[in-house]
Amino acid sequence: MKRVYLLMGGLYSIDGAVTSAGMEILVSQLRALPNVVVKTYPWASYQICFNDQNREVSATDKMILIGYSGGGWRATTVANKMAKYKEPVDLMVLYDPSPEWNMEPIHDNVKHPVCYQNSYHMWIPLLGNIGGGILTSVPGGPKIDVVSIKEQHLSVQYDATLHAKTVSLVKSL
Repeated sequence: MKRVYLLMGGLYSIDGAVTSAGMEILVSQLRALPNVVVKTYPWASYQICFNDQNREVSATDKMILIGYSGGGWRATTVANKMAKYKEPVDLMVLYDPSPEWNMEPIHDNVKHPVCYQNSYHMWIPLLGNIGGGILTSVPGGPKIDVVSIKEQHLSVQYDATLHAKTVSLVKSL
């Protein structure tokens, strides 16, 4: 079984259902695959995501962690909590993670990290730049596959090319 845990974006987390609606396209595509289960969370529910995967993922399952915007930042938090317990993340895919200053370096428990890294930042007054986060790893950590993109932050979630890449990565596990 392939278990996908997807953390949505949003300014306030609870708005992720609206501000991350494009990620539902990816969710639908992943749910159409055989032997794939997908669960979604607002980014502030990262602890619930961690608890769910800890309870649900068996030794024979493939664990996939996906995050968009603030969900990308919090996906690094979940992966690092998993590293403390030596739990693997078979695939991590981050869609323009944000905010860039909150990104956490990941550890070698993440087998295949991918970051759709955006060079086009979205400026929001009082908040600063949204998007543009860079995924890094601790010394000796995994090599990160970086896919450079340049598009408006809110458009990233609707990018059919990125969704096709993600679906292909999930299929290849």
